[in-house]
Amino acid sequence: MSKINLFLIVAVLFAPVLATANEEKPKKDGHGGETVEAPPAKIGPQNKYNPGPVTEFPQEIGGVDLFTGQKFSLKAQKGKSILAIFIASWCVPCQTVTPELKTITEKYKDAYVDYVYIFSHDTKQDAIGFAKEHKLTGRMTLATHEILKAFKNPELPAIYVSDRYKYFGNRYLKATSSDLVNLSAYLSKLTAL
Repeated sequence: MSKINLFLIVAVLFAPVLATANEEKPKKDGHGGETVEAPPAKIGPQNKYNPGPVTEFPQEIGGVDLFTGQKFSLKAQKGKSILAIFIASWCVPCQTVTPELKTITEKYKDAYVDYVYIFSHDTKQDAIGFAKEHKLTGRMTLATHEILKAFKNPELPAIYVSDRYKYFGNRYLKATSSDLVNLSAYLSKLTAL
């Protein structure tokens, strides 16, 4: 018998054994049943609650003002930037960056920049208490399903900026003090035009 024939016979005989050796066998849970493992999670913030990055700035952000109860609408318009600030009263990083955010919003409020504080996953009472404690001014609203869907349920604190031509300009997720320095520099360039 030649070496080639012998190799083929061995390969045919052991092929089923090798194929089953590579299959994963179900793991036992210690109680006689099989355990089912969850599929691996996607890396990063994309999941069923946050399906990906925002690529277009919403043409309109509407809500009900926390203090007056009146409806308002911020529409993207040429010549004005919109600053959408997502915070929550229970969010510790939000509490840390809010004083700096307040300084930035007050600095640019008369420079063709509209801004709105959007309280995500918060109650009206807690949001009002947070706003009073930090002496926030301007438009403030609770996040609606539509707003969260438009901005892909951002990680807090989050800041989205439109440019003066109604397009998506910049964003800061899990914003920190260094991000606020970059935001201020970005807004100074936008308002200098």
